Amino acid sequence: MIHKVLSLALLAMLLSSEAGALFEKGGATGVGARPLGMGGAFVALADESSAVYWNPAGLSDLKGAEVYLSYDRIFNGKIEYYFPTFAVPLWKGITIGGAWERKDFVDSSDHAIEDTVYFSLATPLMPNRWLMAGMNCKYLSATSDFPDVGGTGFGIDTGLLLSLPLKQWGAGKDLRFGWSVQDWSTTIEEKKGVTQELPVVHRIGTSYRYDEWVAVEADLENFKDSSVSKPSSNRRRFGIEIRPGALVTFIHKVATGMPFPGDLDDILSGLIALRCGYVGFATVPGRFSTGASLAYYGFGLDYAYLGHAGNLGDSHRFSFSYSLGRKPCLFGDKRPARPAEPPPAPQIVSPPPAALPTATPETRLNIAVADLQADGVSSADASVIANLLRGELVKTNVFNVIEKQNMEKVLSEQAFQQTGCTTQECAIKLGKLLNVQRIVVGSFGKLLSRYFINVRVVNVETGKVTYADEAKGETVDAIEAGLKLMSARLAINMK
Repeated sequence: MIHKVLSLALLAMLLSSEAGALFEKGGATGVGARPLGMGGAFVALADESSAVYWNPAGLSDLKGAEVYLSYDRIFNGKIEYYFPTFAVPLWKGITIGGAWERKDFVDSSDHAIEDTVYFSLATPLMPNRWLMAGMNCKYLSATSDFPDVGGTGFGIDTGLLLSLPLKQWGAGKDLRFGWSVQDWSTTIEEKKGVTQELPVVHRIGTSYRYDEWVAVEADLENFKDSSVSKPSSNRRRFGIEIRPGALVTFIHKVATGMPFPGDLDDILSGLIALRCGYVGFATVPGRFSTGASLAYYGFGLDYAYLGHAGNLGDSHRFSFSYSLGRKPCLFGDKRPARPAEPPPAPQIVSPPPAALPTATPETRLNIAVADLQADGVSSADASVIANLLRGELVKTNVFNVIEKQNMEKVLSEQAFQQTGCTTQECAIKLGKLLNVQRIVVGSFGKLLSRYFINVRVVNVETGKVTYADEAKGETVDAIEAGLKLMSARLAINMK
């Protein structure tokens, strides 16, 4: 009997016009087991497709296409909460997405449904995605067995995300600041002719990641909620996420100076995550949340436990995701091949030996290959490409190539951080520290299913770019073939 009364009271609170009616912004709102496991502190991290809800600017930071499904049954099973979404990066961080948010008030004699359909767009505003912006255009619809309750409307959400890389200062991975506004001037035209304006929700937050193994975030949320006595309410959200496997790889790398072999580094880093969070409400005591996840080759399963006030019961929330851009992505993929005819091996055509210039050990140019910038791929993949390029340059017998270990030793003695060194000025400084005549800088990136390698050769003495080249392909064999040809062309055209 108590549950029946609670159900009717809840439905009346969420759907009655006197209470602020449709699309309530109460404490149970929010999507995604991962964000909710962190207490809903996610406006700055926003690095999965549930960012459609928390901060649409975060979609621009996705590494690949992603589909996502969140399902919750809350308030002692009185409401079913669905949130399927997808996001697809198109070009240089420009990403489109969409989502469907449904609240189904199932355990009531007066059935009601609230639907919100999202159309999302996100784009970088600065190079290297330091600043990103996003927007949702929404269609809202509510239906009910009450004859006069229901309506439709349109709304807009916006978001900004500032991501500051910290590796070059040795202060961690990144520091991020997020800001989003939900329901700019969103109105619902109700069946009985009344126009209802939805409360605007402002979110601002900051997150810090020391490395892949730990992330912390603190958010402040401000909104006008008709279900509380204060005209304006604030929520304080705090969350932390720890990846034990990434901590193991971090300790191993610090202790040995080398990552784990193959793709073990990436598998351990993303396999398990543990979370906890806290949210403080305006009129009721705050609540803690916990969560965990498993991820493997792009598949992810997230769980969160949340406590609610009074007799509303606790909730167990689940999310499932699949991402084409999750690590490991290109190298070390040990999954069985699909039972299909393998593609023909690419023809590797190298220039004949006579075409390469001859050089004695005394006349060879001293050259170094800087770490390549990772664009849409993992830093481990970019490091593999740089090592392959060094090996191919050695085979030309035209260069004296500085080994990676020797580079790192010299740079560590000089306290120089080469990560992110892609500008001409940085390349000159790096080349002088390594005492070489030429320095190779560039990037390794991915667009849809194709990988791209872009390099530039800088004359350390003159500061001029003397040569530029690129290679592309969709398989490891194609990439290796492109590197062979790139190294041969570089040897022929070196000045």
